[in-house]
Amino acid sequence: MAGGEFFCSWERRTYPHSVRNLLAEAGEQPSTQWHGLLCPSCYHGAIAAALPTVASHLFQAEAGSIERIVYRLVSGHGWTDLQNHNPTLGADIVSAVAGERPAWLFDNLPTTLAALYATMARSRSLAPPPLRVENEEVRHTPTLFNKHKTTTTVTQLGELHAWPFGYSTDRGFSRRIYVGTGGILMQGDFGGPIRDGAMTTRGVPDDLRKQLNELNQKLAEPPREGHFDDDAVDVLAKAVSRLL
Repeated sequence: MAGGEFFCSWERRTYPHSVRNLLAEAGEQPSTQWHGLLCPSCYHGAIAAALPTVASHLFQAEAGSIERIVYRLVSGHGWTDLQNHNPTLGADIVSAVAGERPAWLFDNLPTTLAALYATMARSRSLAPPPLRVENEEVRHTPTLFNKHKTTTTVTQLGELHAWPFGYSTDRGFSRRIYVGTGGILMQGDFGGPIRDGAMTTRGVPDDLRKQLNELNQKLAEPPREGHFDDDAVDVLAKAVSRLL
């Protein structure tokens, strides 16, 4: 029940557990109907009615820190409402707390976390650690007695100006993403292994140097809406938590 009116149960839409829990923390006890089935109209009406209370509670609980509220919602699996196909629940809550939609807030959660991380880093005068990019060319030259000589040539290509983050997908594949200084999030298709502050690549040095320069130009752009898989959420959320 909300405002004296009962919700209907036309579709299988339930009140999100994260909102129910936050309301309970704030001292409100949602009626049993809020745990039942809601049609789309009643669902969105229930969320809108709950947002002021939820926002006020979170603001007090997290001492007014929007960044901590984001991390709390993400780590507590309260950012999205998968059961009701509502991916913007967390964004709506944060906007309600902030009074407006922050510049780093996007519909895609990984994009939001990347932009937030870069914003927090800039406020703390933090920059990405220097990451040299080196091209390694290995040549095998035949010698006497069916042996060969291995020669390794290393060419310095420049530096990558971004925070690299590695993670594993739910299928066990290794992935890498880059967060630019302006907060843009990009897939880490460029580059190879990273060790001791250097990234090793293999290919034609001039072509790779051109790719690196183009990548750095894109990484300097401001953040924008993107589509990144949710497997990147954990590593970005942990990065944000280290700056809290």
